[in-house]
Amino acid sequence: MEKGIFVGLNLSKKKGTISGHLQVKSKKYDLHSSNFILTMEMNNQECNVEIVNGNKIGSVIFKGTEINKEINKPVTTNQKSMYEIKKEIELKERKQELLEQNNKSDSLYLDPANAPYNFVPVNKDIVEIEKPKDFDTYHDDKNTGYIDLEIETKTPLFIGDNENSPEFYNKGGQYRIPGSSMRGMLRNLVEIASYSRMEFVDDTRLFYRSFSDKCHAIRDEYKNNMIPDDTEGNSMNQMKSGVLYKCGLDYFIIPSPKPFESIDKKESKPIISKLREQYREPGYYKVNENKYIVVPGKKFWQRNQKKMYDYIVWADLDKNSPKLKQLSERDIDDYREDKNRSAEYYAKDLLKETQKTTFVPCFYVDWKDKDGNNRISFGHTKLFRLAYYKTICQHLPKPHQNEDNLLDIATAIFGKEEKFPTRLFIEDMIMNRDSYDKVSKNFKYLKILGSPNPTSFQLYLEQSNKNIRKLKHYNDDVLINGYKMYWHKSGENWFETDNELILKDQKKEISKQLYQAIKPIDEGATFKGRIRFENLTDEELGALMFVINLPNECCHKIGKGKPYGLGSIKIKSQLHLSDRKKRYSDFFAELNEVPAPSDPSKFTSIFEKLVMEKLNETSGSLWNIDRLKVLKRLLDFDNKPNDLKTKYMELDTFKNRQVLPNPLEVKLP
Repeated sequence: MEKGIFVGLNLSKKKGTISGHLQVKSKKYDLHSSNFILTMEMNNQECNVEIVNGNKIGSVIFKGTEINKEINKPVTTNQKSMYEIKKEIELKERKQELLEQNNKSDSLYLDPANAPYNFVPVNKDIVEIEKPKDFDTYHDDKNTGYIDLEIETKTPLFIGDNENSPEFYNKGGQYRIPGSSMRGMLRNLVEIASYSRMEFVDDTRLFYRSFSDKCHAIRDEYKNNMIPDDTEGNSMNQMKSGVLYKCGLDYFIIPSPKPFESIDKKESKPIISKLREQYREPGYYKVNENKYIVVPGKKFWQRNQKKMYDYIVWADLDKNSPKLKQLSERDIDDYREDKNRSAEYYAKDLLKETQKTTFVPCFYVDWKDKDGNNRISFGHTKLFRLAYYKTICQHLPKPHQNEDNLLDIATAIFGKEEKFPTRLFIEDMIMNRDSYDKVSKNFKYLKILGSPNPTSFQLYLEQSNKNIRKLKHYNDDVLINGYKMYWHKSGENWFETDNELILKDQKKEISKQLYQAIKPIDEGATFKGRIRFENLTDEELGALMFVINLPNECCHKIGKGKPYGLGSIKIKSQLHLSDRKKRYSDFFAELNEVPAPSDPSKFTSIFEKLVMEKLNETSGSLWNIDRLKVLKRLLDFDNKPNDLKTKYMELDTFKNRQVLPNPLEVKLP
C-alpha cells in the first residue's frame, strides 16, 4: 500500500456523479463514482492505495474502509436486473467521456462572457506636456472662458441627494446634476482620450481561495501556496496556527507550540457543549489554557457541501515568546480591505475579535511580496483567503506606476493635490422647470444584480488565452483590462415589479435590505449648466472639448444605476472665450455683452494632432486609433447591443470564468 490523496473532486449536479483524481506521488489516476464510493469530503484527504501492474489502481482504503465498487465483476441477468446492467454501462460510458475530456485540456474554450460593462484598454504610453505657468496671472497665449452645456436624459437618470437617499439630488429647491459628478465623468474621458496616467486606481491587494476552481491555474496557485506537494507527491500544510492578540495599536501572532489537528464535528460538539457554549459556525472555543477548538463557517469551499471537521489549535499564551511575530501595518490594512470576506457567514473577523478577548486562535502563512518584503496572511480557519503577491497598481504599465515629474493633460487640466490647483470649475447642471413633470412621482425599486468585482480576474485582467484552465490571475505578470465603462441600454426593465419580493425584503433589518427605492428623472428631461476654465492651452482646451462633443451617435453615462441602463445623457455645448484685454480695460465688458461663441474644432484639431504625433500615429482622426474605437463603441447609444448581450451572467454560468470579448466584437441587435 502507498499513500495517496484525493484531488480535484467535482460534483455533477445534473448526473449526481463525482469525478476527480487520486494522486500517488507525482502521478494522478482518474476517479469516478461509478467505480468508487466517493464523497466531496474526501477532497484533499489522504488514503492508502494499492497500485497494480505499476499503472492501475487496485484497492483504495479511506479511514479504514475500502471504497472500491465491484461493478466490473462478471454478472448474469439472474444476478442483476437489466436496469442495473444498463446503469452500469452508462456509468462506464460517462467515465470514458470524462477521461477524454481531461486529456483535452486545450479544448476547454467557452463562449464569451456577458456583462453590463467592458473595458477601454489602458494606454501603455503617456503623452507628456509642460507644467502650467503661474496660476495667479492671465496669460496671452492661454485660453480663459466658459462652456455652456445643455443636457438631455436619454434614459432614466438618478443621482441621490446623499449616499442612501431615494430622492434625486436637490439643492435650493432645484433638481441638479452635481458639478462633482460631471467632473468625475469628464476626468475619466480626458484620461482615456489624452493618453494620460490612470490616476485613480485602488492600490489594494486582493485575496483568493480557489481549491476547486475550474481554472486550474488559480487552483494550483492556491494549493502550492497552502498545501504544496513534496518531492514524493505528498501534501504538506504550509499554513501554521497560533493565537492573535493586540497590544496598543500593534497586532502580534504567537505561533502554536505544535501543529494544529483536525477533529470530527461529532467529537468537537460534545466538548463545546460541556463548556456550556452553543456550537456556532463560524466560531472558536477555549477548551483550556493551551487548547482551542476552531469551527469553520457554514459554507464549504467546494459545491456547498457540509464540512465534517473542526480544528484543534494548540496555544502558547506567552506574550514574551521568542517566536513572537508582529504583523506589519500593510498586513493589517490588506486584511481590513478584503471586502469579499463575510465575517458574519464564512469566518470571524479576527481583528474585531481581539477587541472582545485577549487571545484569538488563527491560521497564518509567511510569504514575500514582489518587493521582497516579509509578509503574513492570516485567517480564521485552515483554508483561509490568501493575499495575492501583487497589488492592483502593479498590474498597470510601468509609466503609470512611476511617481515622477511627468505631467499629462488630464492632470494639467484637473489639477493634482499638493502640487497645483485645477483650472476647471464645473457648476451644477440645473433642471429646466418645464422638465419637472419628468420627476418620478412614486418610488421604484432597483432590481438586485449580482455584480462581479475585481477578484474576477477573467474579466478584469487581460486574457490572451481563453482556455479556462490557463487564465491569468493576479500573481501573474499581466495588465489590467483598462478603464471600466458601462454599455448603454434601452432604459427598460431596470426596476423590480414583484411586490411580494419587495415587501418580504422590507421586513428585514434595514442594514440587510437588498432592494433600493429611488425616484429617478425620466428620459426627455433637460438640464443647463456651465463649465468655467482659466489659462488652458489650446491642446488642453481641445482635450476637454473632444470628450464633451462626442460623435453624433454617442452619449455620456452618469449617475447611479449604470449597470441597469440608467444615466445615458446627450450633451450639447457652446464655447465662449474671454477677451482678456477688453476685460481688464472695461470692468463691465463681460457683464454688458456675452462673448461670441467660438468654434471648438480649432482646439480639438490641435489636441488630436499633439496626441497623434506623440504616438507616431497617422490614422487621420484620434477616433480611428484602435483604443479610441473601443471607447466610441462603448459610448455608442444609437447602435447599442441588445440588453440581453449586456446583462450580468447567472451564478452557475459565472463560475465557468468566461472571458469578456473585445467590445468591437459584441454583436449589434
